[in-house]
Amino acid sequence: MLDILLILAAGFGAGIINALAGGGTFLTFPALVMIGIPPVAANATSAVAVFPGYLSAALGFKREIGELPRAGLMRACVVTLIGGLIGGLLLLVSSNEVFAVLVPFLLPFLSSFLLPFLLPFLLPFLLPFMLPFLLPFLLLSFLLPFLS
Repeated sequence: MLDILLILAAGFGAGIINALAGGGTFLTFPALVMIGIPPVAANATSAVAVFPGYLSAALGFKREIGELPRAGLMRACVVTLIGGLIGGLLLLVSSNEVFAVLVPFLLPFLSSFLLPFLLPFLLPFLLPFMLPFLLPFLLLSFLLPFLS
């Protein structure tokens, strides 16, 4: 029963975070690992589970996305596709053990690397909505891997 509540809470929180700024995987991935799903399978499951939320949020923010500079948006899409392809290929050749060791370091590192590039675009739109929800969930997402 506790597993179901954990997954429901992580899914609900991820939906809110993804609709506002993205990053719901910070909740769903650790929750899936915590209930016993192997890390590589948890990563794939989390990616598939949050995709509808990304899609609906993109449709909801269609006007705001249209206001972004087209060249910058296209560059970001290309970089994202390349990064996703490389990450997916690495997952195919990686073991659960290696992935489990790397994830606690990769998530904060990659997030901190991307944050300076994204903040100028996202902050004016999202700051009023983001803070009350994001801070507790980010704290929980960093603690969950160490609690399991």
